[in-house]
Order: sequence, then structure tokens, then C-alpha cells
Amino acid sequence: MPRRRHARYLVPLIGVVLLTFAVNARAQDSTKVSPLAPGAWALQFRVGEDFTLSSFKGALLSVKHHSSERTALRLGISTRLNFQEAQFGLDSGIEGEMDQDSQSITVTMQRLQYMASRRRFSPFWGLGPTVGWERSKARREMSQVEGPSVESERSVNSWTAGLTGNFGIEWCPSPNVGLHAEYGVFGGYTHGRDEITTDPDTDAEPASQFSETNSWRVSGEGALLGLSVYF
Repeated sequence: MPRRRHARYLVPLIGVVLLTFAVNARAQDSTKVSPLAPGAWALQFRVGEDFTLSSFKGALLSVKHHSSERTALRLGISTRLNFQEAQFGLDSGIEGEMDQDSQSITVTMQRLQYMASRRRFSPFWGLGPTVGWERSKARREMSQVEGPSVESERSVNSWTAGLTGNFGIEWCPSPNVGLHAEYGVFGGYTHGRDEITTDPDTDAEPASQFSETNSWRVSGEGALLGLSVYF
């Protein structure tokens, strides 16, 4: 779609515009009121297509606290709960049901360092740890009209630990609002375990198999546009 094609370039374009304005306004912003002050708190949201607000970096909660004009701590907590069930039938006479539930939580904390806190345009960078845990469980039971049933269960657990970093620029048009464009990176370790158990409705013993994975990953988290509401 043409609209989505143009939306991909929205965040980088806004970042370039903010940087251009920062250079042009550097000499006259020193007297402006900035919300980047000791003791300031802010809730952060992501600005999406059509300037709609959503969770920042997928976080259920993203809050920032300034310990000084140039330093702040940002805490993000992401959670996900999901449950679904379904029934199915095939022309071959096989029918069954399945249900699945999953949970996850990720906590990220970053120390942000601002380089021009008294101006409306403030470049910044951040670094901090992130930890996450995810679990999913799926159960499936299949049976034939004339035949035994088979029940299988799959359980997947994983946890992640690493560091996140970012750099960007924030524009503060008023003492209560900040608009920021930033780019993030992630580097960390993930351990996962995948276990499948099959239990036929016969005298046979249940069969079980599992696999474990360990991986390291360094990747970019992409660019995004955010809105901070200070109080």
C-alpha cells in the first residue's frame, strides 16, 4: 500500500527535521523553559501512523525520572497474557480440540544522558539492562470415530538477559511535553527449552522429547518517534 510505504520513512524524516531545527535554534534556546529538570517525571508513549499514541517500545508502562538536568532513569515493563481454544474436524473422520496459553514479561531499565538540557532540542543517549521471561503451553487431543485418541502437549520456556542502548534527540516545545526520535540496539543471551509429550489412549507408554537452545544476538531495534508527558 502506498500509505504504508510512506509511513516507513516517517520516523527517520522527523529525526532529520528535529536535528536541523536543533542546529538552527541553538543560539536562541538557552533562555527557554525546559522540562528536563531535577525531580521531573514523565510517561512515555509511541507515536504511530496518523499520529496515534500506543505503548512505547511495546511496554505496558514506560516512565522516566530525572535525577538532574542531564541524567534520567527510564523504566519499561512489558507483559503479555494470551489464551485460546478451538475445535476441529476433518473429512477423514478425525476430530479434536486444542487449547493454548502463553505469558511473558520483560523489564528494561536505561540510564539516559542528555547533552543540552537547557535547550528545547536535547540530544541524548542511553544504556541499561533488560531481562525477559516467556512461557507457552499447547495441548491437542485428536480422535477417530472408530479408533483410539491421541493427546499431545508442547511446553516452551525461555528467558533473555542483555543490554539495550539508544541515541536520539528530544524537542521540548513546552514545559510539559517532549517529542523525541531515537534509534535503539540490543545485545543479549537467550536460553530456551522446548518439550513435547505424546500420550496415546492405549497401553503404550507416553513418549517425551525435548530440546534446549542457547543463543547470542546483537540487533537493531529500529527507529521510533515518542511523546513524553511531564509532571
